[in-house]
Amino acid sequence: SLLSDARNGLFLAQARRTGKSWFLQRDLKPALEAKGWIVLYVDLWKDTKRDPASLISDVIETAFEEHLGWMTKATKRMGIEKLGIPGTASVDFANALDFATLTLADALAELHKRSKKKIALLIDEAQHALTSEAGEAAMIALKSARDQMNAGVEPTLLLVMSGSHQDKLMQLTNSPAAPFWGSRVELLPPLGDAYVDWCAERLEGELPTLRPLDRATLYQAFIEFGNRPQFFMNAFKDALRARQPETAASDWGKLISADVLTLAKRRTQTDREGFASTYLQLEPLERAVLWRLLSEGTQFRPYDAAAMAFYKERMGKTTTAGTVQRKLEALREKNPPMLWKSQRGEYSPYDQSLQDWYNFERNRGTWPPTPAVSPF
Repeated sequence: SLLSDARNGLFLAQARRTGKSWFLQRDLKPALEAKGWIVLYVDLWKDTKRDPASLISDVIETAFEEHLGWMTKATKRMGIEKLGIPGTASVDFANALDFATLTLADALAELHKRSKKKIALLIDEAQHALTSEAGEAAMIALKSARDQMNAGVEPTLLLVMSGSHQDKLMQLTNSPAAPFWGSRVELLPPLGDAYVDWCAERLEGELPTLRPLDRATLYQAFIEFGNRPQFFMNAFKDALRARQPETAASDWGKLISADVLTLAKRRTQTDREGFASTYLQLEPLERAVLWRLLSEGTQFRPYDAAAMAFYKERMGKTTTAGTVQRKLEALREKNPPMLWKSQRGEYSPYDQSLQDWYNFERNRGTWPPTPAVSPF
């Protein structure tokens, strides 16, 4: 479609555990393969100890082996032994002999030329590439491959990049220095009532005594769980185990549906209490820095005059940029981490849920959290 941005790459954001990876692997990948495409999938969170660039290299090397098993010999005859990305070690195609290197962009173009198939590269948690110099170089190389392979009338490379944090993913697109400047980040529509209806129909088929489940109540529970299928189904199993078909009453399905909603609300409250407890356990400057980040979003500048004045107001005393930097690193090193940092020094909450919690408390006028007062 002329109105589609697919030629330039699709950037899809949605919260964690809402089904992005499932969609990419179980829906989009088979659909493209059915059309004759070569589809490569890589999750940059698969192994966070490895450089994202090497994970991308691996999936392309594997594609050569799977789709062009004879390619190793062919590349050797061509004098090509390695798949190289600037800033990272090359992928060795033939025992690291000292021949010319094949760039990431060249490798994708060569794979298309030899296979005569279009190529789709699906990168899950793509924002993680920006945490290393080599990862950012890989994104720049993919942009180069996109420009080369999509220059004709018929595009031959589809890039689809997903992320669990919209602001982080936007760092691939939102400035002249970003690898995909000019592209747009879209919100991947979450699962909704159609999914809940599908689940209810399946469950009623497996356990007829559940008929009829209360769809409206289950949908409310699904929304309460943040449209996360796994949490929703776990709550359903917990509700079944807790009640059992004690009397197989005609309203058993409605009781189970109500129980699932109760569990969803309980989980929401527990999560919010957990965030508040974690926040209150931070040191005063750590709380001030995190507060500033959550309130400023993409405009967060940790060391400017306004930020330093904010920290002073929160703590009642001045601080230094060096001290602020140490607290930023301390927040990144928490288990689990509270902050994410790109190679260019940009910060975001590590988990979107932290930002959602802050927004909720601020909107209802209960920010900042205060310690509970003991009645004794």
